[in-house]
Amino acid sequence: KAKSDCIRYFDDFPSDKSMIMVGGVGTGKTLLASIGIESIVDDHRCEIIKVIDVVRELKSTWSKDNDQTEEGLIKYFTNLDLLVLDEVGSQFGSDTEKLFIFDIIDGRYQNMKPTILISNLDINGIKEVIGERCVDRLREGGGMMVAFNWESSRK
Repeated sequence: KAKSDCIRYFDDFPSDKSMIMVGGVGTGKTLLASIGIESIVDDHRCEIIKVIDVVRELKSTWSKDNDQTEEGLIKYFTNLDLLVLDEVGSQFGSDTEKLFIFDIIDGRYQNMKPTILISNLDINGIKEVIGERCVDRLREGGGMMVAFNWESSRK
């Protein structure tokens, strides 16, 4: 069911619907998202990036020798046709990180751009690390949650 949900999501792209993929390590969440992006990348601007890397990129704009601005980077992430935020929950969970993630998810929500979140946490854990407002925006209008509830294939 998880695989067919993901295939249907990418077959129906573009859409303004978001998706949250949850499950243990090694269950194929990132693999399926990567395969899905590969199927649409020729016609759409897409990126898959770990949340901690988003945070690092945004914090790097604070350096005086960096040409990028925080606002410009947030604008880049909010305007992609599809953004996949991987490893949600691996960041430290600071207020600054939550604000960065909210700015990106809310900007994408305002622009009616879909976002895929991938996490090893359950939905309550995701709400804790990125905030309930973010999860609410992702679920609005039929945004789906796909559970990968089986053992790691890496064992």
